[in-house]
Amino acid sequence: MSNTVLPRLRLHAGTAVWSGGEKGAPYDLWLLPGFGDSHLCYSEAFNQPLAARARIHVWDLPGHGASPPQSAGMTVARSARLLRDLIADISADRPVVLLAHSTAAVVAIVAAQLLETPPGLFISVDGNLTPEDSAWCSRAEDFDSPASFVENLHDEILAAAPGDPVNGRYWRSLRLVDPNTLWSLCRSLLAYRNAGDAYLRLPCPALYYWSATTTSPGTRRLLAHHHPAQRRLDGLGHWPMIRAPGVFYRQVEEDIRQHLDATPQPVKAAPMLHAWGPRAWGPARPSSRPG
Repeated sequence: MSNTVLPRLRLHAGTAVWSGGEKGAPYDLWLLPGFGDSHLCYSEAFNQPLAARARIHVWDLPGHGASPPQSAGMTVARSARLLRDLIADISADRPVVLLAHSTAAVVAIVAAQLLETPPGLFISVDGNLTPEDSAWCSRAEDFDSPASFVENLHDEILAAAPGDPVNGRYWRSLRLVDPNTLWSLCRSLLAYRNAGDAYLRLPCPALYYWSATTTSPGTRRLLAHHHPAQRRLDGLGHWPMIRAPGVFYRQVEEDIRQHLDATPQPVKAAPMLHAWGPRAWGPARPSSRPG
């Protein structure tokens, strides 16, 4: 008899977390929404065959989706510590897979270094690696207020592809975001523009999903130069989990199976020789993808 359960919403330390899937699964899969996004981008996850083989958790960062904002706003470091604490509380000593989209990859990179036991696998879905990926965050400095910055994002998303259900879903998530939270997080993300350096030094196996049409030229050059494990998902855009959820989640399931079957059980992390923190980088080139 299956132990698969529908997602349940709970508040952990004031943060909304949806949990479901197979209770007896061998690993926990954490799905992390990207720039200004919410749990809505992973709406199909719990209806996929993957949910019968994994225990799945989706969070809304404070100030996003169903999670109320925090008075101090959010930074990359604060978000990473919160994610670490949630994983320790909810997943405990179970093997963990992190799947992070867009700017959430930066938070997940930092969190992966804070976890007592490294993730069994880190999947970055068109995640930020180079300065070009932070172009939208850079534009926060062009506006007089958080509200005007976020309102401009609303207008641009609607204008970019009218009638596109993918953009429409992202627009709905943006309508839920707290402007002050996104404003403070953007300013923090700008200090991590060259996240690729830390990504290449992750203390766990990592896999990068990218697309020729949405992944920035700088990130494509980094992938071509360093040859990290990667998977090209052409035709699925910046939100493959929305554009083609069946294709996307089947691929995720297969990649997790291959990596976890071939990788020894993670051990507690040793202190890293090269700690990663904010660094200042030059201005980013314009990009059409959020981040």
